[in-house]
Amino acid sequence: MKIGFIGLGIMGKPMAKNLLKAGYTDLLVNNRSQAPVQELEAAGAKGATQQEIGEQCDVVITMLPNSPQVKEVMLGANGVASHMKPGAVFIDCSSINPVASKEIYAELQKKGVEMLDAPVSGGEPKAIDGTLSFMVGGKQEIFDTYKPVLDAMGASTVRCGEVGAGNTTKLANQIIVACNIQALAEALTLAQKAGVDPELVFQAIKGGLAGSTVMNAKAPMMIAGNGHAWENPPFGSYLAQKDGASHAGTGFFTRLDAPEADGYNGRTGGRRRTPVDKRYARLKRKMLLLVVAGTLAALAVGMLLLHTVVDGVLQDPFARAFLWVAQNLFGQDEAAALELYQQTVRNQKPGLLALGTIVLMLVAFYLALGRFTTWLDQIGAAVRQVVSESGQPVVLPKELAPVAEDLNAIERALKEREETARESEQRRGDLVAFLAHDLKTPLTSVLGYLNLLHDEPGLTPEQRAKYTGIALDKARRLEELISEFFDITRMDLQGAGQERCVIHLSILLEQLADEFYPLFAEKELTCRTDITPQLTTRGDPDKLARVFDNVLRNAVSYSTVGGQVDIEARREGEEVEIAIRNEGLEIPEQELTNIFRKFYRLDQARSTRTGGAGLGLAIAREIVERHGGSIRAETDGRRTSFVIRLPTGGKGT
Repeated sequence: MKIGFIGLGIMGKPMAKNLLKAGYTDLLVNNRSQAPVQELEAAGAKGATQQEIGEQCDVVITMLPNSPQVKEVMLGANGVASHMKPGAVFIDCSSINPVASKEIYAELQKKGVEMLDAPVSGGEPKAIDGTLSFMVGGKQEIFDTYKPVLDAMGASTVRCGEVGAGNTTKLANQIIVACNIQALAEALTLAQKAGVDPELVFQAIKGGLAGSTVMNAKAPMMIAGNGHAWENPPFGSYLAQKDGASHAGTGFFTRLDAPEADGYNGRTGGRRRTPVDKRYARLKRKMLLLVVAGTLAALAVGMLLLHTVVDGVLQDPFARAFLWVAQNLFGQDEAAALELYQQTVRNQKPGLLALGTIVLMLVAFYLALGRFTTWLDQIGAAVRQVVSESGQPVVLPKELAPVAEDLNAIERALKEREETARESEQRRGDLVAFLAHDLKTPLTSVLGYLNLLHDEPGLTPEQRAKYTGIALDKARRLEELISEFFDITRMDLQGAGQERCVIHLSILLEQLADEFYPLFAEKELTCRTDITPQLTTRGDPDKLARVFDNVLRNAVSYSTVGGQVDIEARREGEEVEIAIRNEGLEIPEQELTNIFRKFYRLDQARSTRTGGAGLGLAIAREIVERHGGSIRAETDGRRTSFVIRLPTGGKGT
């Protein structure tokens, strides 16, 4: 049995070695970088191209990062599947989306090729030991035939159902693993912050009910990280994340322990408490003073009236006036008038005093409200001033200073938005102009060749195929241009870096290098990576991934055939520096700053296939700068380097 093995990474290389140890010496291997291939050749395997593996092997095994890589290797242009003979078998040990597994299987069935999806669990240590657990999906007879091959690399091989069932089982596995890793990290953090040695905690509980294979594998790694390794989960947890996210379609960038959003308390699940706003303390004191002063004034006036009118110097005239009115206007005698005075005035003094006080207090409050309405009038006038765009700063009394600050801030924001709107409108005008310019030439070519095909019935099949191919190529060029214009327009309108989370750059760059393998292979480029582990930043993961994608595509486009692309990343103080270098077209030093301008291209004719509309690097710069970083280009005459610096987003090395 001749076996082909594609993907000699952390897991794939020891798995291939275990196949050799088990006696499967007729083994062809392939990998993006050549160092692992040479190591396997030294062990007895034979290096081969993907085409050779497809043509010669009875079984093809892949161990690749994710669904896109598996699809590209198997079903892409000149993919392995196109060279496999009917009756051959494809075994995918990658952890990918079950839907992708079924899609690949459907295509392979058209060629008479069978498939098993057989993701693994156990990590690098068990891959080396040959004790992996295989979760397999596929036909029973195919499983029974090739189970010995899987047994050579693992200690457990279980069929879970038809194709896709293996990766579904792996998802279930990763849910459990991820929860264990997260719980372990929380437990060790609790121990450390409580002043208890995490190592002793691990030794105490690993033999109890809480003990698990995950704990035994991950706890020593966390504890060894200078007491803080569990604050940034190990690589295995991100692989688990990738596996689960591949099913959800969210990508591996979303962290298992999503960082707290601005203003959100992840521990309590609610909004963070904000300190009481003390800006209005002066206004509150002024209002309290007015209320207290009004109350005291009302009481003072009431007491004054009581002592002067009822009990004071005016007591006798007041009484005589009351008796006169009772006798002369109401016809009462003196005794009846005195009794009436006694009952209505002398005996009712407390009630009259309370009633008078209430009336006086209402009068005082009414007068105080005059001050409040004055403040409201002043605020209203200030708002109208802001709306009128007079350009003059808002000035209010001291007690209303916070309102003045807020209104001035609103005025500045409105001016900034107005300026942004003008710039956006100008950019949209530029986009339309450049779009018309860049689309005209390829569209004219497409129409010309289509007219030629339509008007010349005497063309030979070879000529028709040639002209159709050219028209198709120009149409694809149009599609690329429109896509670039759409992206830059969306960025202008929506901004970048709005969704902030911790991004593990080391993992991101390694994955991108793997994803670019087909493009590297197309131009016979080799890729060298020198990436420091555990480099992090904070930002929008999708947009930062776009930055590196654009720069890498630029490096591939302008590299000479057979050259080398280098990806280097390291920590520099409080920043992470990523350098992407390529050998190829020399950029004149005076042009190094211009290449980041929108619509700028070294190919000023805008006609070759090497570049797009001149927007890729402009998009990259805008995203990087909105993340608080910088990007620059350097050249030494032979090699061009794009250097990206981003703030660190956590503890790295």
